[in-house]
Amino acid sequence: RNGKGEIIHDKFGHKIFPSIVSYLNNGEIKVGYDALPHLSTHSDNTIYNAKRFIGRSLQEEDVRAYATEHPYHVVDSRVSNFGKVAFELSSTGHVPPLVTPEQVGTQVL
Repeated sequence: RNGKGEIIHDKFGHKIFPSIVSYLNNGEIKVGYDALPHLSTHSDNTIYNAKRFIGRSLQEEDVRAYATEHPYHVVDSRVSNFGKVAFELSSTGHVPPLVTPEQVGTQVL
């Protein structure tokens, strides 16, 4: 505004938005603050730190080590970018079986 950057607040006054996405079994997708409660109830389908996996491969030792620090399943992608990582979701048929870090990032944006 007037040649200066401006931080835009969300409807609750937050200046930041958590990069977290939860894929619920009913097909609903929760993002940001709405996804936070699902870290404890649906941790295997709640993805965070996805940006750290973009363009990376499980053949990289540091990526394999980092993947074990998360409750969700990090696997080699069978969807796109063969050889890169994807997140395997526990599915009842309403959520995709695999999502890539780029797809998670798209949900956050």
